[in-house]
Amino acid sequence: MDIVGETVEDESGTYEEKMKQLQGVFPTVSEGNLRKFLGFKDDVDRAISCLRGHIQFRTENAWIDNPPLRAGEDPLLKKMLEEEIILQPDGSYDKQGRAILWVCFRNNDMRDGRSPESVIRMAFYNMERLLMKPAAVENGVIIVYDLQGLARHNLNIRIPRLIMPALSGGKMPMQVKGFNFVNPPVIFKGFLSVVKMLLSKKLRKRIRIWKSMDELEEIIDRENFPQAYGGALEHDQKLWVEQEISSEQNRGPSSEPLLEELVAVQC
Repeated sequence: MDIVGETVEDESGTYEEKMKQLQGVFPTVSEGNLRKFLGFKDDVDRAISCLRGHIQFRTENAWIDNPPLRAGEDPLLKKMLEEEIILQPDGSYDKQGRAILWVCFRNNDMRDGRSPESVIRMAFYNMERLLMKPAAVENGVIIVYDLQGLARHNLNIRIPRLIMPALSGGKMPMQVKGFNFVNPPVIFKGFLSVVKMLLSKKLRKRIRIWKSMDELEEIIDRENFPQAYGGALEHDQKLWVEQEISSEQNRGPSSEPLLEELVAVQC
């Protein structure tokens, strides 16, 4: 697939100059989304490469956006979001100001017939919303995996095989600064081996194993832990989902754009 746009050789200049170059290459992409890719790679050519890669990834994996990635239109997506498999509470940042995705795989019960693709759709929904936060774009993101109580029915080997190429291949404008696995059981060892194989060498170095949530205080202040993870940060996931559905229904020209607009940017 040929993506619109030519390579820009001049990588120097101010933010405004770089944005103008990106807008010349991708005239139909909103500035809000171009900002995410420029924040991911502060280099015009690399930002263009990442944006093209993202468009190609979503085109080759059209199931991500079919049906549209909207909780108000997809009952299964809404249900999975409410199950607190992934949380992104406002105000939850590590000691370096990086945004946090909190992942609790034991809440993901594959026995109800959900597919690995539906899990990835839920993850993409969360990542798109996380990238609407300036701290996630400017400082990056860390992911915390709470693995206590994990069972085989919570996992499917196709999940990392579907999502890691997007994270590791520079196709998602999300700077993942750390993968933090807390209290991994024995059954997770093989799963982690697959994850490592799918990550780039640079990202593999960002994997850390922690014995408990208490140890995690080395990088995250306890006050920034959600209550569900033993902290003080209040978060109502069902309310968050309802607010996101309301946002889906009331998006206007001034709304922060979602990456889903890139699905149509192709030729």
